[in-house]
Amino acid sequence: MPKTLLEILDTIKDGGRPDYDELRFALLVVEGLSILDSQALRRLGTEKQSGFVNNPHAQSKESFRRWKAALGKPPKDFLGQENDPDSAEYKARRRVHIALAKKLGLIEG
Repeated sequence: MPKTLLEILDTIKDGGRPDYDELRFALLVVEGLSILDSQALRRLGTEKQSGFVNNPHAQSKESFRRWKAALGKPPKDFLGQENDPDSAEYKARRRVHIALAKKLGLIEG
């Protein structure tokens, strides 16, 4: 049975060595969650609108909900097939994103 993100992190903290694919997918989950949290913090600090987007309590609850959901599932399950870097669809979508980022000057290449 696949390990949850929490189990993978605990294995690492206990000096264990999860397998390579567990680490790959765990890293993708943590990156995705950190991006969402970072975006929420930037919005809280810059947006003048009211409502959920500019509500620190709501953003905190949503961040907690996301992390709790992620920690309780195997990373590959949390990400879903559409975010599996081994799938052909993901690879095609990533090529498009990279080409667009280059065209916009966001990355070099």
